Amino acid sequence: MSLTEDVLDSLLSASRLIGPDHLAPLVALHAEPLGAVHTRVLVVDLQQLTLGDLDLSSERVRIEGTVPGRVFTGGEPLWSTVDGVDTFWCPLLDGLERLGVLGLQVDARSEEFEGRAGSLAAMVAGLLVSKALYGDRVEQVRRTAEVSVAAEIQWGLLPPRNFGTDRVQISGTLEPAYDIGGDTFDYALNGDILHVAVLDAMGRGLRAATLASVAVAAYRQARRSGLSLDQTAASMDAVVESQTGGVGFVTGWLGELDCVSGVLRYFNAGHPQAQLLRGGSVVKALDGPPTVPFGLGCDAQQVSQESLEPGDRLLVYTDGVVEGRSQDGGFFGEARLLEYLEHETASGHSAPEILRRLTRAILEYQNGQLGDDSSMVLVEWRAERPRAARQEYEAAIAGQADR
Repeated sequence: MSLTEDVLDSLLSASRLIGPDHLAPLVALHAEPLGAVHTRVLVVDLQQLTLGDLDLSSERVRIEGTVPGRVFTGGEPLWSTVDGVDTFWCPLLDGLERLGVLGLQVDARSEEFEGRAGSLAAMVAGLLVSKALYGDRVEQVRRTAEVSVAAEIQWGLLPPRNFGTDRVQISGTLEPAYDIGGDTFDYALNGDILHVAVLDAMGRGLRAATLASVAVAAYRQARRSGLSLDQTAASMDAVVESQTGGVGFVTGWLGELDCVSGVLRYFNAGHPQAQLLRGGSVVKALDGPPTVPFGLGCDAQQVSQESLEPGDRLLVYTDGVVEGRSQDGGFFGEARLLEYLEHETASGHSAPEILRRLTRAILEYQNGQLGDDSSMVLVEWRAERPRAARQEYEAAIAGQADR
């Protein structure tokens, strides 16, 4: 067994009986045999603007304009030298989920150390995810301001913001991060089908967050019961109506993407149209017929279909994104949103980084003060589509319609 394997095995064994508060010193202890003389475990904040030490030992590091920030946004390790001291920075990734950055100060650079550091970072990322469930330290480091009760509900319900396989990737973002109310999203990959929901509950604050949580629970219950897309929509409509008596509602966009064929089936309940990006350009809005929001008797039969091409990206967003106003009263608008989307895509950024940059643009346009919740989800279909799979899928759908 190699030195690296020995160290990782020891770290894994020692981590089984600790809480998140003791993770940073434990990592530092096990990094020493690999050649590190000082270790920093940096965790990204909710708005993805800064990185904070898990052991609360130093000031936060800004993402913009710093080496750790470049490692976070680019997903690749980098060396830095400050006052003659070399530090190797590695991204902390759980799949596509960007957790933060691991910094390892050394006496001398070497390629051998780079390999060891990468293996250590992979294990630290896994430990961060698992240990965060058993205490508040990780969540506290992720916060730079007080979180409202409504936002506490929403972040507690949310799946990881980024997820991907060799066939599909999905990324999402919510703002205002510390006071989000009615906006939320959910997804699940079951077999070859990616299920996606983007929801916007009426109102703001705790009342909106409560209604959004009911809608998410109804969506998950229907999805996990194996209901079809139209049945899921009907079930969600009934559940929301039962809670509001027909005087409250939730707009929503539901989608089911077959990750083999690229066929997307979707349902729009009073929501902005999703935008399709192909070859770096927005080529169309998914203009399948919308119906009224959940809770107001939506027509669950209005399921539409779109055939994606490999590499296509789909942006789903809530109305707060385009209806945000600048100080002079001008709307952010759909045209500006799509212009930013095309520009950031052309820059070659990953889906998580595109959304981070789009969110920054929206916040800056409104001088950091959002007039409404703003959320976005970006889905990318990456698979090469076998023609036979597409034809088989479309024939099956046609057969269901005939019945």
